[in-house]
Amino acid sequence: MPNEIIDLLSKNNRVFVENNGIWNIKYYDEFVQFADIIGIRYVHYILNHPNRVISLAELFTAINGGSPEELENIIEFSGSISVDTISLKETMKNYKNEIKRLLRLIDDTEITGNQAKLNSFRKQIDDIEKEMSRVTRDIIFPKNKYALEREKIRKAIYSAIALFYKKLKKQGANKLLHHLKSQIFMHNGYTYVVENDAGKWILYLEEKK
Repeated sequence: MPNEIIDLLSKNNRVFVENNGIWNIKYYDEFVQFADIIGIRYVHYILNHPNRVISLAELFTAINGGSPEELENIIEFSGSISVDTISLKETMKNYKNEIKRLLRLIDDTEITGNQAKLNSFRKQIDDIEKEMSRVTRDIIFPKNKYALEREKIRKAIYSAIALFYKKLKKQGANKLLHHLKSQIFMHNGYTYVVENDAGKWILYLEEKK
């Protein structure tokens, strides 16, 4: 392991950096290394833009290349198309599970009385329910011109991040996995909500002069 990585890991509690195709990720007392996969790059990008809604088009093109504006145009002007309603129904299932998780977090947070977190969780639920309305519309009206491309992008990103989460679980990085799942929210895009008392993520190696 390069000395610069060792130095970062020894001095910081939150490290998420890539070096020569290997991701080095530390979350307090947990440390894992992974060969590069696209889901890790999605999460890295999300962490690098805290407290901001990142659209599906922005996230997809930031990692895979292309212009988010061009992708938005493809979605908007894709014409009448047939949608895989099974995929859309799976998306609805994921949203419902996310709402259940947020409701559990609300129950836990009500004990501590942290109003800022409660408001944040409730806002997340409102946003998810709005997105669920859009997906429901796409199921009812399967020739909606926006539905297929939007669903293809959503599914590609979700599947890639889910694979990364699965690898974290396999490596036993349960604290990190819980943190990412509880602080990264998915609606019509992705948002990483920073905890008030959270330390800073180190996301890049400093360039050598």
